[in-house]
Amino acid sequence: MAIAAVLTFNGGTLERYDMLLTKLGFESGQAGPRGALFSWVTMTEDGLLVTGVWNSKRDFEQFATEFGSFAAEVGVRGPPQITFHEVHSYLTAGAPPATPAAARSLRPPPGSTPARLR
Repeated sequence: MAIAAVLTFNGGTLERYDMLLTKLGFESGQAGPRGALFSWVTMTEDGLLVTGVWNSKRDFEQFATEFGSFAAEVGVRGPPQITFHEVHSYLTAGAPPATPAAARSLRPPPGSTPARLR
């Protein structure tokens, strides 16, 4: 079952995170580690928040060992706070709907405001 791993790095910075990605051989917007479905990163008032969705907790833990060994090298202090969540479902970038009619059915009519924006 897919899991989400939410890591909070109090005092973390985007600069250090980018340095860590480089050390690990990854680049934003490109393929991630084996077992990762996708991830995203943002700053909060407290520091850095990293959320990843993984095929399994085991896949995350295997990568976390490698991640942790490089983290200290770029100045990341201490381990992050980690919470795990079971993922019911997720969407990924993919092909558009198979037919134009299917694509039109997903869009609101011209001039309308979707209910969630009212």
